[in-house]
Amino acid sequence: MAENGAAATDHASPTTAAAFGNEGSSRKPGANPSETFVNMLGEMVDQNDVRDIAAQQALMLSRFEKTNEKLERFNSLEAGRFNQAMEQFRSHTRVLSDMKKDLDSVFRRIRLLRGKLSRQYPDVFEAYDREHGVDREEEEEDEDEEQEHEQDKQAEGHTDSAAASNVQETDPAAINVDVPS
Repeated sequence: MAENGAAATDHASPTTAAAFGNEGSSRKPGANPSETFVNMLGEMVDQNDVRDIAAQQALMLSRFEKTNEKLERFNSLEAGRFNQAMEQFRSHTRVLSDMKKDLDSVFRRIRLLRGKLSRQYPDVFEAYDREHGVDREEEEEDEDEEQEHEQDKQAEGHTDSAAASNVQETDPAAINVDVPS
């Protein structure tokens, strides 16, 4: 039986041999069917086509490598520009935050001075209000709402973290406001 099993593996079946264009006698002795299949596929492919495909792949590879190098250079340049823009943005944010604090201080002082002057000279303020159609009660309500809103923001600790970390406090007493007498 061993001889029959060995004989069966040495010769391809008639359908396999016909499929590969081999008759049992034309096949190389000792070659298994998988090697025969691969060899037949290799013979079916034109070697000039394979060389052309390999050349096109090499060309595309070099193009992709050059493109990749260009993109890497572009990314490194843009990273530097991005860092510069972020520093400018932080600086401008600090400036705006300082300006807002300064303006808040100025408007608070103006409100205090206006309140003080309105208590000292109520008849002048009433005449001005009548002449210009100003409703002081409505303005005072708006100011009260604004002050409540600012107090709520301070109570919540609502500050811009990027600006608050690098912003110096502005002393309201350091700003001089001259009031004509």
